[in-house]
Amino acid sequence: MKRDDIINAAIIEFGENDYNNAKIDSIISISETSKGTFYHYFESKEDLYLELVKRTAEKKIEFLKAKSQSPNKSNDNATIFEILFQQIKTSMDFALKFPEYAAFGIRIANESNLDIKVKLQSLIGSISGDYFKELVKKNVEAGVIREDIPYDVLSGLFSFMLIHYTDFVSSLGVEIDNDNKNKIYEYLEYYISFLENGLRKQTRTEMLG
Repeated sequence: MKRDDIINAAIIEFGENDYNNAKIDSIISISETSKGTFYHYFESKEDLYLELVKRTAEKKIEFLKAKSQSPNKSNDNATIFEILFQQIKTSMDFALKFPEYAAFGIRIANESNLDIKVKLQSLIGSISGDYFKELVKKNVEAGVIREDIPYDVLSGLFSFMLIHYTDFVSSLGVEIDNDNKNKIYEYLEYYISFLENGLRKQTRTEMLG
């Protein structure tokens, strides 16, 4: 189907370029379609871009559901650090299985066009931030993490760490591919350990040395 051809080509183009530098002509060339066909399905580059964002989110949610625990295995007693670890690991599983969507996801997270960023925020909302606010509250009340940091700061930090782990690994010169799978997960252990040791509430014995 021509619409799917355009979308598949756009995933490649937007994965290699930010919004401003991605070209409709390149998408048309990769998809082997025409401008008439492009504008039959999409009103503009922005219309296509936001459609890709929705499709990527849907594909990732579908993957996460398939990888989630069975209903009779409760996650209620897991700490916020354990939950974050599992979410990032599953996200990396997704990235390794669908590298073209992962590349586009990185572009979304680092988009520089301010107008598009506002629309992305409106489209995606603050789902992860709201989700982590509840987890933060629960873990502070349970004495797992420190109570001296505002909830908004903590939930924003956890949300940021979830979204930007791929950037962190890439900054170390590690390619996101199956050849580096073990290293990616090894670094994730360090990543979570660093966060946990900085935010974990100390016992009285630990504070007294």
